[in-house]
Amino acid sequence: MPDGYDPTGELGPFFDTAGLCRRLGVTRQALNGRVHRNTLLGVKADDGSILYPTWQFTPDMAVLGGLPELLRVLDAVAPDGFSKAVWLCAPQARLGGRSAAELLAAGADLEPLLQAAQADVDRLSH
Repeated sequence: MPDGYDPTGELGPFFDTAGLCRRLGVTRQALNGRVHRNTLLGVKADDGSILYPTWQFTPDMAVLGGLPELLRVLDAVAPDGFSKAVWLCAPQARLGGRSAAELLAAGADLEPLLQAAQADVDRLSH
């Protein structure tokens, strides 16, 4: 868990696959490819379906700047979307009590977020 983990960080609401395909005008395969390339966050639900947190999108449905970079760093120790989402949504002491997702949405400097992610990756991989 991230330093200063707070389980009150919310992961949703979510788009389902069909809804996000319609909004983006892409196929299921395209969404799946983006998740596997860490350019989009997908979280597997209990029923096996993939859900996509709405917070990762700007109002015009672009992925938040910096999110793919964070997803790639986190992938070293958190290959599943749920673990990445928890890290991204949990308020963290090293980020001033805010979550990485919140800071990305606010357009914060990416470097401190990448450093926080890498610190947790380094800690968890040893």
